[in-house]
Amino acid sequence: GLLATEGTSNMMKVTVGCGYVNQPCVNVTICQIGSTTNCQTIYNLLLDTGSYGLRVFKSAVTIGLSAMQNTSSQSIAECVSYADGTSQWGPVKVADIILGKKRASSVAMQIIDDTFPTGNAGNTAIPSDCTNLDSRSAGYNGILGVGLFTDDCGSNCAKYSDNRIYFACTTTKCLPTSLPLAAQVSNPVSMLASDNNGVILQLPEVTSSGAVTAEGHLILGIGTRVNNIPNTYTPAFFQADTNGNFKTTFNGTTVGGFIDSGSNGLFFPKATGLIACASGSGFYCPTSTLNFAATQKSGVGSVQKEISFSIANAGVLLARSNPNRVFNNLGGVMGSDFDWGLPFFLGRSVYVGIEGKSSTLGKGPYWAY
Repeated sequence: GLLATEGTSNMMKVTVGCGYVNQPCVNVTICQIGSTTNCQTIYNLLLDTGSYGLRVFKSAVTIGLSAMQNTSSQSIAECVSYADGTSQWGPVKVADIILGKKRASSVAMQIIDDTFPTGNAGNTAIPSDCTNLDSRSAGYNGILGVGLFTDDCGSNCAKYSDNRIYFACTTTKCLPTSLPLAAQVSNPVSMLASDNNGVILQLPEVTSSGAVTAEGHLILGIGTRVNNIPNTYTPAFFQADTNGNFKTTFNGTTVGGFIDSGSNGLFFPKATGLIACASGSGFYCPTSTLNFAATQKSGVGSVQKEISFSIANAGVLLARSNPNRVFNNLGGVMGSDFDWGLPFFLGRSVYVGIEGKSSTLGKGPYWAY
């Protein structure tokens, strides 16, 4: 439990089921650097604790933003890839980002634009390994990544030019480049003047039959003011490893695990009774709802906790005749790791502690709930 007051400067409203099933959405305002008037609110951003930085589709942005350039005045672009096999391509820009009522100044963000830098749809400048590009038809205007890390690549991209993430572009071609940490796309929470050591995502419970929508809050900061200090319990604390992961033991096997609000289900290796849906959606369609338990284990240290969960037939949950868009029992197939997606967040306060920053709970990177 937390003391939360609507309208507090470090709180952002989160709506689940805003676009597709189990999609958590927030609104963020971007401004030209230093401006209080040349600003724009971007609606329907996917709130993602599994990535780092703000990314907005070009078609959703109406204000001009400064381009991130290298010392040779070449524009910097990025290819970021996700666990589902999709990628996002586009230039890095610099903006002031307003979260709730708090402003992070001069933050590197990405404009998702598959025509950059040539300006045409048949863009041959995009690296060949940046494939399956995301489009605005994905159901959101962009992604707000508020995960465990400050920068979206880190020291490897600062040291090595062939990182396949950052590129220096002319008007016709883009070549791999190293990029200093200060120029990399950054988690805007980490760049706030205060309340910058992490976030708390609070979402309500839903029943096994689901809900049409669910509304909660993203609270900025951990242990920095009255509304982000645990006041009725001490959360279970899981130190993450250098990759932002912990461990999960399920069905007798221990695999890598991570907590990710940007995944709309619980994704994990198959177990007895779990069959994939015939539709090829990647979700599970058991003949009846099945109950399971898995043990989360700290990536560093010995903390562990058993979590019970259920998996229902996704074909029934996702039927067009079902008006509900929020489910705690939607699950799907993952080859090895255990992805604790949006259903895990329902009915919990989940703490996301940013790397290198301390709080009343401990030093990041960590998860707690």
